[in-house]
Parts: sequence; structure tokens; C-alpha cells
Amino acid sequence: MPSEWVLVISCDQPFVRVNLLHGIMAHSDCTADAVVARTPERLQPMPGLYRKSCLPVVEEALNRGERGIRDVLSRLLRCELAGEDLNCLDFEHSSFINVNTLKDLLEARGLASAL
Repeated sequence: MPSEWVLVISCDQPFVRVNLLHGIMAHSDCTADAVVARTPERLQPMPGLYRKSCLPVVEEALNRGERGIRDVLSRLLRCELAGEDLNCLDFEHSSFINVNTLKDLLEARGLASAL
């Protein structure tokens, strides 16, 4: 991969805001390994900007059988978008809505029709 950074977006997050992506990418000059958001509820690993140097940490976690990205993030130096900085990019935090179940899908359809 020729780029130092990779923008990772989950396929189950249908409401990702372009403003949030631009805001995350604007932090590519930081010295961290990853740029992610932190909502009041938790750290949000996706969408996120990950430096190529994260790969050994990811591979090590996979080799140990770990599948959670939050476990990987706990071992990385992070730049976190939170509070007003995050709210300016996605006030409703809709970018972090996941659609994993039928219930999630029905809720997402309702939200989509309201947008």
C-alpha cells in the first residue's frame, strides 16, 4: 500500500456523514497510529483513519485469536475526535449506527425515511 494512512469504513454503517470522514482525514498530520471518534457511549473504531504502521499490532491480535478492533485500539496511540469537535461533524452521531440485525434494519429504514 503506497499511502501511509488508510480510511476504514464499515459496510454496516449506512449513515456515515461525509463531514465526519473529512474531519477524520484532516487529522492525518497527527503523530498517532489511529484517528477515531469517541462518543459519550464509547470509542468508535469505524470510520477511522489508521496508519500503515498499525499492521503488526493488527496481525499480532489476529494471531492470538482476537477479533475486536477495540482490543487493537487499546494498544495504539490514538487521536480521538470527541465533544464539540465531533458534534460539529456529526451532531446526531448517526455515522455510528450499525445495522447487524433485522431489528437494526427496521430502525435504520425508519431513520432513513425521516431524513
